Amino acid sequence: MRPGVEQQKIRRHGTGLKAHDPGGAFKGFTLFTPMFGDGTVVLIDMDGRPVHQWKMPEPPGMYGYLTPSGHLIYNGKHHALDGALPLWRHIGKGGVVREVDWEGRLLWELRRAD
Repeated sequence: MRPGVEQQKIRRHGTGLKAHDPGGAFKGFTLFTPMFGDGTVVLIDMDGRPVHQWKMPEPPGMYGYLTPSGHLIYNGKHHALDGALPLWRHIGKGGVVREVDWEGRLLWELRRAD
């Protein structure tokens, strides 16, 4: 057991950085966007501080990747999926893939046809 990290997951439940164990963590950054968010993608450091963020026009799908050159590959939910069954509307959907540079400028995009 590592000191400083609550081992009972239920006690760590919620949002935000709940535990930080530098000795057990991989050194680097974490890229994330809330699954039910508005398309904001955040890059955080080891202490949970935002380092950079991008605002994408669609809510997130299920994939994001930061390339070695600092470009963001983003999978977004296509607007045509808005009429999907409520149970499936937010789960594993996509339809838009785009690459943007560090400043958020579009480099390329692939969209599902309506």
